[in-house]
Amino acid sequence: MAYELTDIVKQGGANAPGMSEQIKMCLKKDILAFPPTTTPVVNPEDAITLDGNITFDTDFGFVNVYATKDTVRLMLKKVGQKDSRGINAELEFFVPALHKKFAALLREDPDVVFLVKKPDCAGSEWIVLGSACRGLEINGDFDSDLANNESGRHGYTAKGQGYIPEFYFYSGTVTMKP
Repeated sequence: MAYELTDIVKQGGANAPGMSEQIKMCLKKDILAFPPTTTPVVNPEDAITLDGNITFDTDFGFVNVYATKDTVRLMLKKVGQKDSRGINAELEFFVPALHKKFAALLREDPDVVFLVKKPDCAGSEWIVLGSACRGLEINGDFDSDLANNESGRHGYTAKGQGYIPEFYFYSGTVTMKP
């Protein structure tokens, strides 16, 4: 299907700033099947909408990631040349305290896939960062210097970063790790 230009109008409701703090994460290696995009492509947005469910083995799935309200920031930068473009994706959020589980995650340095709820939190649609063949790296900087920290809080500024061919929209089942 050749792309046809259509009106891009304001979506209903307020244009909520930032991103939702509803974040889920899984290890890329735990994904059994990653759904394809919608076919046939009738509307341009079908090409970035996953059709089906992200599936896992019995003992695996997504986990919740706590993020302090109003600290989630998503940056998607298109990079590359025509016919070989992709996206440098960065998801940044704040995880409070010297969290032992988060420190262990950073030490292991796995490739992860994130689901992030759209900013207005309406509906069941998620933004997917990563896929079964390419995940994001997760990094974090810990700051405990309360005297010089403007926010007065200590914890990790976490970053999921990496090159992805595309980001997707997902309304399928969100399987949680048992």
